[in-house]
Amino acid sequence: MGKENSFVFYTKYESALRDLTSAQQGKILMACISYVTTGEVPEIKNQSANMLFKLIRQDIDADKRKYEEVCEKRRQNVQKRWNADGYNSIQMNTNEYKRIQTHTNDTDKDKEKDKDIYKGIYTRTRAKTKFSNFEERDPSEAISKIGGSL
Repeated sequence: MGKENSFVFYTKYESALRDLTSAQQGKILMACISYVTTGEVPEIKNQSANMLFKLIRQDIDADKRKYEEVCEKRRQNVQKRWNADGYNSIQMNTNEYKRIQTHTNDTDKDKEKDKDIYKGIYTRTRAKTKFSNFEERDPSEAISKIGGSL
C-alpha cells in the first residue's frame, strides 16, 4: 500500500453497517482509509466492527491485486509495441511517390515531372476503382443500362 489515493467502498456493506452505531461506522471508515494509505491494519476493539473491517479489507486487497495485474499487462503491451523493430518508418506504395517526397530542392522542370507523376498515380488509382460498365458522370444513364430507375 502507500501510493493509493482512493479505494472502492461497495454498497454491499450497507446492511452490516446499519447494525452498528454511528461511531463504529466512522471507525470502520477511518480504519479503511488508514489501511489503504499506510498498509497497516488498525486495531478495532468492537468485535462486530472488527469482523466487518476484515471483510472489507479482503475486498480492498483483491481490488489492489486486480489493478496491479491490469497495470502489468498494459506495461508489457507497451513494451512490446515500442520495442518492436517494425515501427522505424512507414513504407510508401510506389517508388515515384518516394522520389517526390525526398526531393525538396526541385527545379521547375522537376516540379512539372512531379505533377505528371502525381497525375499518373491518380489516374491509375481511379482506373482501379471505377466501374467500367457505368457512365461516370450521369448516374441516371448508368442505372437505365442495368434496368433500374431513379
